[in-house]
Amino acid sequence: MDRMTSRLTGRWDTLWEGQTKEALEALLRDTLPTRRWFGGKARRIKSVTVSDAVPIRTAKTHAVVLLSHVVYEEGESEQYQIPLAAAFGEAAVRIESESSAAVIGRLFANPDDDLGNGVLYDALWNPDVTRTLLEAIGQGQRFAGTAGEMIATSTHAYAELDAIGALPAPRVITAEQSNTSVRCGERAILKLYRRFEDGINPDLEIGRHLTERRFPHVPPLLGAIEYFRGTGEPATLAVLQGFVPNRGDAWGYTLDSLRAYFAQERPTPTVSDDTAEPEDLLSALLDGSVPQQAEARLGPYLDSAQLLGQRTAELHTAMASSPHPDFAPEPVSAAYLWERCESIVRSASQVFDLLRQRQADLPDQVRREADDVLNRNVRLSRRLEIWRGLQPAAFRIRCHGDFHLGQVLHTGRDFVIIDFEGEPDRPLSERRAKHVPLLDVAGMLRSFHYAVSAVLFEQRARTNGLAERSADDWYRWVCTTFLRAYRETARTTACRVESTAQTEELLRLYLVEKALYELKYELNNRPDWVRIPLRGLRQLLT
Repeated sequence: MDRMTSRLTGRWDTLWEGQTKEALEALLRDTLPTRRWFGGKARRIKSVTVSDAVPIRTAKTHAVVLLSHVVYEEGESEQYQIPLAAAFGEAAVRIESESSAAVIGRLFANPDDDLGNGVLYDALWNPDVTRTLLEAIGQGQRFAGTAGEMIATSTHAYAELDAIGALPAPRVITAEQSNTSVRCGERAILKLYRRFEDGINPDLEIGRHLTERRFPHVPPLLGAIEYFRGTGEPATLAVLQGFVPNRGDAWGYTLDSLRAYFAQERPTPTVSDDTAEPEDLLSALLDGSVPQQAEARLGPYLDSAQLLGQRTAELHTAMASSPHPDFAPEPVSAAYLWERCESIVRSASQVFDLLRQRQADLPDQVRREADDVLNRNVRLSRRLEIWRGLQPAAFRIRCHGDFHLGQVLHTGRDFVIIDFEGEPDRPLSERRAKHVPLLDVAGMLRSFHYAVSAVLFEQRARTNGLAERSADDWYRWVCTTFLRAYRETARTTACRVESTAQTEELLRLYLVEKALYELKYELNNRPDWVRIPLRGLRQLLT
């Protein structure tokens, strides 16, 4: 990949000062869209300004954390952090050959300099820099910048980690996208938030809350790095969490279980009537029962669904176990329900417009399902009137906010819940808001639907067809088991879910909101998966 170049004038670590600052900002403007963690790839960048530069000095390397303000041609601006280091001579050659993904730009030295040509690269790929940040968290160090300072802090859990001995060599995890994580063997993970906002990140806030209460089913928070400008709220730049040994996430575990389930089912072709009115499953899921043959057909996964429902309720109970205003439960108000309904109105308008624009590109069968969903606008309006008038006996608490099977680690015998940032496209204020815990319940129910649909599509591609009835059975039994375990565990807490018409409609509200979000995502990213949220909406808007 060709990269822009920046000419070195004096020391490399003054590039963000004086005359070379403009050249560095031009380099970032052209390079940022090539980074996998950059969230503005679909937008045109107007300018990039380095608002602060915080030096990080190690025994072997000088690095800097650049805090940059990205302005787009349209829409809100964003802030990104870019840890930067430079390498020259043989070290530069080694970086380009061994860690080419880390290279941000090339440097050309002045003729009278003895450094030679070099490269600018992502400093997280330098173990010395990462280790310095890890040690800073344990020691509570501060790093002064040109406009503010980075302050590292630790929790009681860090002391427990430190007692074990030195951390293993840090290594960048290449699988992540919106953030960058560095793993220290089987001990800890440093997660750096590339895009940040002023104010505390929910991942830090909730992680600290749950760690103080020693909740065992989340990674312990060991510490954090925050940025202070002197005025306003500090911004969360990074968190350090304990590493949880695991066998992968619950999404992969669920897909494997589904493949085993379908392998024992008879691949009887069925003809789906796309014009038929879909069954409304909500009442059945809340009050239904699981037949005895379900355990034999689903194997141990039914126990897993029960355990996951239990752990979800325990999480919500721990979230609501504080008198602090940021966590204390609050009754659901008419204003809250009205705001949620208005959000759905705005979302539906945008998503349905997008669906109409993309409808001609969809396969014939999916196009018919899209027509059906678009024709359910009147039904959505009727539901909105019902939702605005709800008076549920429920409380709002801090929730996960983006709860699905990919946010849960499977340890082999248990589940550990991770990533409390909330939906990344939403503003920080929305991600810190309180909701009825049914928001997370709805997220998991939609995730179960995604999992069974994904494997059903996969199986169809290899066989002459597979009975959709088997998929419907799996979804019904798993969701019913999950809901029953959740309700049983939360029955005496502020997270309880009563089996009432009010509760059913509140859950439907969150499910519709989630399905609309999914439909927009799939239309923009995975058109082949559009039929999954379409079918969800058809079933919900009966």
